Amino acid sequence: MKSIILIATVLFSSISFSQNSWEQEGFELKYSFAGLGSNMGQSFTGFKLSGNHYELLTEVNSCLGGKMPPPELQKEGELPDHIMNDLMDVFNGMSDTSIYETNVSVMSGGVHTITMGSAVKMVKFTLHNATHPAAAKIIDLINSGIPSEENQLWLFEEPSNKTY
Repeated sequence: MKSIILIATVLFSSISFSQNSWEQEGFELKYSFAGLGSNMGQSFTGFKLSGNHYELLTEVNSCLGGKMPPPELQKEGELPDHIMNDLMDVFNGMSDTSIYETNVSVMSGGVHTITMGSAVKMVKFTLHNATHPAAAKIIDLINSGIPSEENQLWLFEEPSNKTY
């Protein structure tokens, strides 16, 4: 009987409980859009991710004056592990950086901001009526993990690239 207890103790003590990398690193992501010109003061979908727990929000991130209303929660849930692993691959494949892109030919529109961070680095995209390949990959990954009937996240797209 003592040998069975000893074997069980050795087996259970040798099992390691591993966390996913996004849990170990305290990974967080935030997506928002601030409308400019005719989009000023309009509400848009926002997104917050902490670990694999997400919140889809309705946000107003620009105004002509006064206070902006607090974000409203639309839905919350968890992104699947395979999407989190792919997001971490994109994040880990980039250096600690800030990326700014602009399209000066568009006067209205707005600014998309995507911030990804962990305890050791931060990657921030500020896209003023513009896009970036890594940011597009991030948005595609997130959209594949949230229900399609919800407001999907988006980035600026040149009118010539749209299909009608």
